[in-house]
Amino acid sequence: MGLTAQGDDLTFDPCFPKAWPSLTIRLAQTGLAATVTVQNPDHSGHGVRRATLNGRALAVQSGRLTLPRRDMQGHLEIVLGPVGQA
Repeated sequence: MGLTAQGDDLTFDPCFPKAWPSLTIRLAQTGLAATVTVQNPDHSGHGVRRATLNGRALAVQSGRLTLPRRDMQGHLEIVLGPVGQA
């Protein structure tokens, strides 16, 4: 899944088999309750192209997504693919 926690932030840098079309997990912890869906439409298996949290677009930097842990509520959707393409 490529999820790491550092301080109050969560960073997503997924890397999984290119053949997998998607992956969904449920994150549940004190103060955190979210469903995370990673879509892999181009079969790249890595590189966050875009992301939304409850339908709101999020800033992605260098193919990674970093969010404050406190914001992780609801549904996070991550789309993989070549960085810099919409």
